[in-house]
Amino acid sequence: MGAAIGGDYNAYLVVVDDSGTIRVTHHEGGVVQLPQGSKGAIIHLRNSQGNPKMGTADRVRRETAVNIGKMIRDGYPATYIVGKAMEEVAKDSGEKYGGGAVNLVSLISTGDMFVPKEVNTTGYPMDENYSKVCLDCGWATGYPDAENYNVCPICNHELEIRSATDVLINEITISKDAVSVSVYGSEKAGLSDITREVVKASVKKYGYNASTIAGSINKGINNGLIVGVDYVEPSDLNVKPDVRAVGVYYNPLPNGRTSPAWNLPINSMVLTILGSIQTAIGFVLIVLVVFRTRLLKSFRDRVS
Repeated sequence: MGAAIGGDYNAYLVVVDDSGTIRVTHHEGGVVQLPQGSKGAIIHLRNSQGNPKMGTADRVRRETAVNIGKMIRDGYPATYIVGKAMEEVAKDSGEKYGGGAVNLVSLISTGDMFVPKEVNTTGYPMDENYSKVCLDCGWATGYPDAENYNVCPICNHELEIRSATDVLINEITISKDAVSVSVYGSEKAGLSDITREVVKASVKKYGYNASTIAGSINKGINNGLIVGVDYVEPSDLNVKPDVRAVGVYYNPLPNGRTSPAWNLPINSMVLTILGSIQTAIGFVLIVLVVFRTRLLKSFRDRVS
């Protein structure tokens, strides 16, 4: 697969030949192309207006291009190289707001994880930590809320800190433990992220089983980890083990409720009977209190 850019740009073309020689060439304007079948990359970088690190783009562009070439030469995966290049650019040039990445071979991307929620606002800063995750139960929370937790509030296990670029690398990397999770039915903030972590933890522990994944999601709903949606059934999941993908179809709760009604294992008629018994007991207690009061009064009258 080749690559090319055109128009008004300021870029470096990186090519690594079979002998491990790294060639980095500067290009401005026109069309620059990485030939199909070549190992390399193209990096374009400019400083945005208002960036406190204005003027660093030329140096960082060149240094990052060289480092990309070294990682290609040393055999690092493309997804790792993309994440580390973004991290270097974010930290050294101040161009840090996401953004995201796409794995064109596997057709997976970071989606809306790092992009701004509203137009004309900045995305997520890629030089900062993104979340804390419990590898045991899948509980996760993003920053700044993550600063309030050192252990998992659900199972008390240690939490793993994940930087924005680490999360980016994991999202676009296909491995035996990788799971692509898609969430439908609700656009509630944070729902996709936490569902993704719960599903990944469930798959890692139990495999691609719709029943166990649904059970893990429902446990998250019971624990208050997942809010605003109803319980799911295995039929609400689209599990594809062959492509390591899971689709979750939620039903939002009505009237702004955060948790579904309890599924009590007791018939409503039983509850009605229990209520009647409780009322009757209440009346008996009142009668006993009145009777006791009268006995005491009668006893005092006799004594006096």
